[in-house]
Amino acid sequence: MKSKYIFGIIVIAIGVFLLLNSTEIIDLNLGYLFRNFWPLILVFLGIVSMFNHSNSKSGGLILLTIGVLLQLRILDVFNIFEYASYWPVLLIIVGVWIMFSNRTNSNKEYNFKKGKLNLDTKDKIKTIGAFSGSDLKNVSQEFKGGSIVVGFGEVNLDLREANIAQDEITIDIVVAFGEVDIRIPEEWNIEINGVPVFGDWRNRTYNRSSNPDAPTLVVDCVIVFGEVDIKN
Repeated sequence: MKSKYIFGIIVIAIGVFLLLNSTEIIDLNLGYLFRNFWPLILVFLGIVSMFNHSNSKSGGLILLTIGVLLQLRILDVFNIFEYASYWPVLLIIVGVWIMFSNRTNSNKEYNFKKGKLNLDTKDKIKTIGAFSGSDLKNVSQEFKGGSIVVGFGEVNLDLREANIAQDEITIDIVVAFGEVDIRIPEEWNIEINGVPVFGDWRNRTYNRSSNPDAPTLVVDCVIVFGEVDIKN
């Protein structure tokens, strides 16, 4: 489902709800509902993100988990902050995740080091970075998109010498406490869809293509305390 339709449905639903409340057809305390159930917004966005693109569910799962944990805390069912002393468990989970991902990662032969440009010719990228920085240049002439996952790190992806194999391709990005910077050719069209949670994405491309038949790069991103920046 296109993101604009999802957003439109949300706006319509909110409008109908507010209309029913203001005309006293229903009588609900909106302030109480928002204070006590606002994490359900994250849960909803997480579910939408998970089912929006079948090839990337990591970002939606992160949002869904954060929303559920915050909602349980507000309802006084489970307070994750009581277990703050066990935060190193997160590092253990990240470590296991990195080990498992490397076994199936098509780019596993690249040893990303900040400041050293790593040349890639593969048609699809799959980059995972945690507590590190990566500089990658892809020059594939049949580029088909891929995925980037960053936690407490930075990934710089240069696509200025790449060509798109289809009319439209997608890069799925999940950023948590990090940054992703992508550079694209001037003749590409760009479409960015995102779910920022204390984060931001920016389209800083200039001299954008006015050709509707030009290849389009779609960036679907989930950002938690991070940033995604697109330039040409």
